[in-house]
Amino acid sequence: MIAFNFSMKKMTKDLMVVLSKMYEKPSASNKVFLMKKLFNIKMADNESVDGHLNEFNTLTSKLESVQINFEDEIRALVLLSSLPEAWDGLVMAVSNSCGTGIFKV
Repeated sequence: MIAFNFSMKKMTKDLMVVLSKMYEKPSASNKVFLMKKLFNIKMADNESVDGHLNEFNTLTSKLESVQINFEDEIRALVLLSSLPEAWDGLVMAVSNSCGTGIFKV
């Protein structure tokens, strides 16, 4: 099946389109899988912030590709909640600086 889909493709872009159609379908099970990954993401104490942000952005991009979009405030709240307990001071400072306004990523 996969070989058949690739047999006529010569450009990398064309191969990526075929792969996207095959594996990034907006099925309910794919959406649930991605949502679980996003809501269970937790930055480890020894993990780099860059690595964590990259993983977070990758998950939200994959969700957007299956038509699940988050407002900036929801993205910011999920990101802040994914930080380790050692970062609670920063999370509190950012939360207090916003007051009753809307968070932006």
